[in-house]
Amino acid sequence: MTIKSKLKKLLSPVFLAAALTMPDPAAQTTPANPAILETENTCQLDTPAEEEPAAREAGVHSIFSMNIKNLPIFYKGDVLPNLFPFLPQTDPQKLPPLKERAPCIGKIARAYDVVALQEAFRDTNLLHRLTKHKESWAPTFSRLHPSTIFSDIPKSPGLMLMGEKVSPGKAEPFETCSGWLSNGFDCFSAKGYQITERNGMHIVNTHMDAGGSDGDQRARAKQLKKLAAALPAGPLVVVGDFNVKDSRPSDKKAFRAFLKKTGLKIDLQNGVDFILSRDIDVTDKKIIPAGRLTDHDALTAKFRLPKGPKPGA
Repeated sequence: MTIKSKLKKLLSPVFLAAALTMPDPAAQTTPANPAILETENTCQLDTPAEEEPAAREAGVHSIFSMNIKNLPIFYKGDVLPNLFPFLPQTDPQKLPPLKERAPCIGKIARAYDVVALQEAFRDTNLLHRLTKHKESWAPTFSRLHPSTIFSDIPKSPGLMLMGEKVSPGKAEPFETCSGWLSNGFDCFSAKGYQITERNGMHIVNTHMDAGGSDGDQRARAKQLKKLAAALPAGPLVVVGDFNVKDSRPSDKKAFRAFLKKTGLKIDLQNGVDFILSRDIDVTDKKIIPAGRLTDHDALTAKFRLPKGPKPGA
């Protein structure tokens, strides 16, 4: 193959789509390295003490949500910006590889009943093992979104749920995006949402289009409408990286419309990350500083279904 033909293949949208969004096969199947597991005690963050299930208050559930910035394999080491200097850096902080960060993330997250991760594009087996949760669900989609020509290539949305009674439910990609070789390369990812049912309530994990351009804000507005239409009735907890900011008028308008339509309220916000709920009592809301674990702090809370009226009341 000539240099010209190799370059042509590299620049092919189909090749880029596959390279950017396919889960790393080795990461999905290779067991965690015992040497990595032994580094758990090096986590210096103020982590919650682990509780035995019997010691937890009956009917109370805890949730942990974090964008862990473990991007698709082709982003690793800023491959695209290194090849094409005019593209923005995807990892300006130069975070350590996930295998160095994962033991600490796992140590923190295992104290919670439900763990919701965003940008968990790779190493999902390692993350599952280190959190020590019984079940995990990291969906893949058959294509980026209906508006693209790409299909039949499994793609990860980077979403992952772990915990007890976290079984696969509904998961879909958003139908819109903004940015192929700019604005966070969002069109090469399969951003969307996942919904699971647990103990009489639904839990939703999502990650929306990044960036502040007009196109990014229009894409997010459409994604919010799609998510609103997909949400089930009844008690609900929604967590994730919404990438919305009140400083952007279009974002503010679209997000307020989303909350009004769904009946969700904001329980905890840190930048673009949220814990939202409906018909659920939420308490003990906290933000855990991420340090060098990732570029997003973690959000945590406890929640329970409200007690119904007493008989004869």
